[in-house]
Amino acid sequence: MHLASTLAHSVVLATVAAAGVFLSPSAFAYTVSEGFNSGVPATWSQQNNSSPSGPSVWTQGVAALSPAHSGAVDSFIVVNFQSGIGVSTLSNWLWTPTLTVTPSSQLRFYTRTSLNPASFPDRLEVRWSDASTPSPGTTATDVGTFITLLLSINPNLTATGYPATWTPYIYDFSGLTAPSTGNLAFRYFVTNGGTAGSNSSIIGLDTLSITNSVPEPSSFALVAMALVALGVFAKGSRRS
Repeated sequence: MHLASTLAHSVVLATVAAAGVFLSPSAFAYTVSEGFNSGVPATWSQQNNSSPSGPSVWTQGVAALSPAHSGAVDSFIVVNFQSGIGVSTLSNWLWTPTLTVTPSSQLRFYTRTSLNPASFPDRLEVRWSDASTPSPGTTATDVGTFITLLLSINPNLTATGYPATWTPYIYDFSGLTAPSTGNLAFRYFVTNGGTAGSNSSIIGLDTLSITNSVPEPSSFALVAMALVALGVFAKGSRRS
């Protein structure tokens, strides 16, 4: 290989490498980025379908789970066993405004409970609705339009199934074949819970994001440069 070809090859590698550096992390566009600095965002919705129902709602972080995963010590949200009264089936919902996800989208959030092993185990479901008007139904066992279960944390309500430190959970929407518009819901769902039940304590939610890995125009420009350089290199190689 001639020196000129070697130099061209180096330019290609450098250009591709530069493109790779640029694409991480700036290739990710945020659809949702929420740190819950002021509690539950005003644009989100919630509904407590627990039966019998208690006074608890999703609200600002409390000392039992402090400090937050990031930000101020109380910049997270919680829901707890007082979602129900007596022995109750807890079904306390929180859902996002309408958003669009694509096959390149990724959901990421952090959650925790107070103890592990837990004296009163917790469970959290993450669900998706693509209905034009989202609804969690009206009873404790309803899921309404949120028929798609994305994640279930501690589905069997075991003493060690829910982390007691801030732990990330990730869901990739790669199974989609096209963009989908709808709403993402978090459901605090605990059977035999409430103030007199054998299950349910408290859970927190923090540092939530949905990202789409879509390169910005300048990224495409760098890739185009690499392709041009590859063409030059290929021609030079054939003549060597």
